[in-house]
Amino acid sequence: MFEKEYLSIHPTRGWSLTSQLIDCLEQLPPKHGSLDGRILRMTFFLEVRDKADLRRKRRQASGILKEFFKNDLPPFSLIAQPPEAGLKIALYAESLSPDAEKAVVQYKLFGGFPYCSVQSGVHREIHGAGLTVGNRRQGTRNQATAAFQLMKSLLEKERMALGDIVRQWNFIEDILRLRPTPSGCRQNYQEFNDVRQRFYRESSFPAGFPAATGIGMSHGGVVLEFLAVSPSDGRRQVPLSNPLQKDAHRYSQEVLVGEPDQLGRPMASPLFERAKFLALDGSGVILISGTAAVRQEATAPAKDVETQTRITIENIMRLISKENLMNHGIDMRRELRPLSYLRAYVKRRRDLPAVKRICRRSFGPVPAQYVAADICRDDLLVELEGVVSLSGKSQPYGACS
Repeated sequence: MFEKEYLSIHPTRGWSLTSQLIDCLEQLPPKHGSLDGRILRMTFFLEVRDKADLRRKRRQASGILKEFFKNDLPPFSLIAQPPEAGLKIALYAESLSPDAEKAVVQYKLFGGFPYCSVQSGVHREIHGAGLTVGNRRQGTRNQATAAFQLMKSLLEKERMALGDIVRQWNFIEDILRLRPTPSGCRQNYQEFNDVRQRFYRESSFPAGFPAATGIGMSHGGVVLEFLAVSPSDGRRQVPLSNPLQKDAHRYSQEVLVGEPDQLGRPMASPLFERAKFLALDGSGVILISGTAAVRQEATAPAKDVETQTRITIENIMRLISKENLMNHGIDMRRELRPLSYLRAYVKRRRDLPAVKRICRRSFGPVPAQYVAADICRDDLLVELEGVVSLSGKSQPYGACS
């Protein structure tokens, strides 16, 4: 993995989407500007009223981004998840560290979607975002199928495969909704998981599935983001399990929502690892998947957001503990630094301050985003994800919130 910085930026002025978006972009430090071409991927969290409002704001924001970055437009997503404090928009960006001097970044287009390739020697990364057909095709299954096909085709263009993905984000509109089908009720998240399984079967995952987040959004169909890494000598990739949680890809049918399809095939479990450890040339990073108050495969018996947040943090701390990493064969002579980035998805917007308070107490002043989003189970109120660096010189950058 190349050394990276994780940017969490909130607008400090302006009342409109345009003014707040421009303010976020202007907060990018000069070394990350369009002339230097160091931004790898951006995720914008938006406050939207309805589908028409999202379409309008996507057109508006896309125009501003194209004008700002010119020919060096990084991949980006515009996600209908309201940010904290009544903001219209908030920005997460991933950037190459100044220490990654030998890395060459190329900005490209595939089917109108911007993406980027980063390469140094034989090591190569592909960053993609915003892969979606929006609402042009109805139904989660069709939207997920189209988004996965886009991702697969993009990777094939770069001589890579789905099995090279190490981190994936899956944003799913109305994630918990149950829809009637000829064979019974099917949940949108389950429809997504069935499609993911079908595409993943076409590839091999010798180092485990990607770390991933599957999360709800109010509008926008299905949107995918990903980081793919090419196989190379000297790179190590380890899927991390958590003693407190069953691997999600081993969930039983009892915790999946819906009914088997018309052919009686079992429902697909969520195909992701609890985290992925990657190392190259002495530096390492842990990509932490979306984590919630789940013990083994059952939701922990806690109905309030404060307790669920603490249980979720306990899950993460056990996952990245020195003992657990050593049990996975990871050399812990490296320095385990604090989180480089944290993102919190909170079901009820009114709970954002409480989750933020607990996270700051537990993790310290970490660059972070707190957004309102539905979680993949009815009884879950919060989900956390993050990044931990194990060594290297670069430090996280961002407006700590």
